[in-house]
Amino acid sequence: MSKKNNIVFIFIESFDGRKIGCLGNPALKNATPNMDQVAKHGVIFSNMYASHPLCCPVRANLWSGTYSFRHESWNNYKGLEPGTPRFQDVLEKEGYVFASKKGGYGKHDYSSGRHTVMARVTAWTSPANIQVPVYRQAKPRVSWFPRKKTNILDWASLKQAKMFLKRQAKKQESEDAKPFFLY
Repeated sequence: MSKKNNIVFIFIESFDGRKIGCLGNPALKNATPNMDQVAKHGVIFSNMYASHPLCCPVRANLWSGTYSFRHESWNNYKGLEPGTPRFQDVLEKEGYVFASKKGGYGKHDYSSGRHTVMARVTAWTSPANIQVPVYRQAKPRVSWFPRKKTNILDWASLKQAKMFLKRQAKKQESEDAKPFFLY
């Protein structure tokens, strides 16, 4: 039996691929060395599209492998039904280790529909101290947030993911090492 590859799945919402060097922008050739290195040793899906304009349904589609009309998670308030087969279930049967029960430190609202009716734009812009118009007035722009406090939960997730990867790196040296999946 051949050794199975580890999987680190980086899924970025609202990402403009023109702002990363490995996707060919000559002005950014050396601007994103870490992402370029990850891309060099991984797979880039450069022709992706959003199957739905909302967060939960897109992730539900991704992990279930079906469209919203099949799994009925068509808004941000309804997640996948318990027992819906997911990509992570296939990996689990193949012996993969996960960073958490749901596969990692990424967003898991696809399974619960955790967004609420009150989760409007200000629910995420106010705590992040975003001082720019974001709805119907936003213009294309690049902003740098120099403080790690901007997205506290994202930084905490990143820290946990790094710790998981360090633990797995140590385990990979043993003969009975299992492949892992991190989202």
